[in-house]
Formats: sequence, C-alpha cells, structure tokens
Amino acid sequence: MAGADGQDILHFGGTQGSLTIPNVYRFPTVDWSTTTVNKLTEAFTGIGVVSDGDQIAYLFGGSRGGGGILSDDILRYNGSSDVFDADAVAALPGGEGRRNAAVTWDSLRGVAYVFGGIGSAEKFLDILRFEPPSTVTRLPTGPNPPRMYGTAFLDEEDDEAYIVSDAGLYRLGDMNAGVQRLIVNNWPDRLNNFCAVYVPKIGRVYIFGGFGFYSSEELDYREQISCVETHLAGGPSHVNRPLKFC
Repeated sequence: MAGADGQDILHFGGTQGSLTIPNVYRFPTVDWSTTTVNKLTEAFTGIGVVSDGDQIAYLFGGSRGGGGILSDDILRYNGSSDVFDADAVAALPGGEGRRNAAVTWDSLRGVAYVFGGIGSAEKFLDILRFEPPSTVTRLPTGPNPPRMYGTAFLDEEDDEAYIVSDAGLYRLGDMNAGVQRLIVNNWPDRLNNFCAVYVPKIGRVYIFGGFGFYSSEELDYREQISCVETHLAGGPSHVNRPLKFC
C-alpha cells in the first residue's frame, strides 16, 4: 500500500523464522529504512491486503499465529494516520476464515475483488466483491473454477483481472462471467511461494523467485526474475530465463 506521499510501502504481519509476527511495517522507498508503525491485534500471516489508492488499506482474513486459526474478518487501516478501525468492517461469507486470498482493487468501481484462498479443510474456489464500507457479494465463477490464491492484478484499461497462482494464470474479463484459464507456453510444471507484479502498459507479469521446477530441472527454490507476456498473438508465453536485475 502506498503511503501519504506516494513513497511508502506498508507491510502487515508475516513470519520471521518460526515466529508469526503482528507488526505493521512502513518502508519509505527513498531509503528503505524500516519503521514499526502499529500492531495487529494478534500475530497474523497470509493476510490478503489491498489499497484503495487513497491511504486506506483493507485486510482480508489471514491465519492467526500459534494455533493457526483462520480469520474471516475484513479490517480497515488508515495509512495516513497508521490506525486500524476499532472493529472489523465486515466478515467473509459463511463465517469461514481463509488465508492467502488473491486481492485486487478496482478504482473505476471503487471495489475490491477477492479470489479464493486457503481454508482449514480445502481451498476456496469463489470470487467475492467487497464494496466499502461493508458489502460483500459472491460473483459467478464459471464452470470448473480453479484453485485461486497468490496474487491478483487489475488491468483497468482493458477492464480485466489477472490471477497468478500455483495452478496457473487466469483472467477475469467479465466480472459476472467467471474466470478463464490462460494456456501459457513454457509455464513451469510447479511453481508456488513466489511474488508477482503486473505491468499493464506492456502487458507483462513479472514473477520473482518461488519454489518449483520445469520438466528438465529438480524441485528447488528459484533465484530469478521471469515474466509472462500476456498480449502475444499466439497466446501468453512464460519466459523461462533469468532477467537482469535493475
């Protein structure tokens, strides 16, 4: 989430070694110094976080540290004052907690989209729309919805969302018609625990690290940055080679 001057990033919870931590960190991108600016009510990991682009962050679910109990809370955080609302603004449907949901913000509609996540017994296959301050609606997923968790992005120019998960790359072009799996050339046989970002101007998804393998490789952590070209005439293609670091 961007800070008040557009130069800060906020990070909520996570793990440090074997410990789950409750801290809210602020990273000024001008010098990357680290400041603890607040704390969650408990130690959390796997929270789905999205910014509305105007100093407000929404936090979806997560796993409470220690016992690993999953939360169904939707929390609101004011980035300009570094303060949480006193209570959850809403709850995920069905009273079921989840972690590692993929979340993206639609600034044209002023809503967040929440894709799947991991529950206590299974992976969620649903798509939720959250309209502040507190409205949560289930959207159609289409036939044979995939496992969706990891990272989601919105291409506002083309009005479609991309979801990157261990199950592959998906696109939601019609917010009421479900998701479509994209056949990606050279997609790895297995890839998870990665970070990813979408650059809509060039139609490229960058993938940072991860744990996985291609058919000719051993299962291992990946020390590389790779990318997916999404707008190629022959279909999306994953570039299986390290890219130069900036």
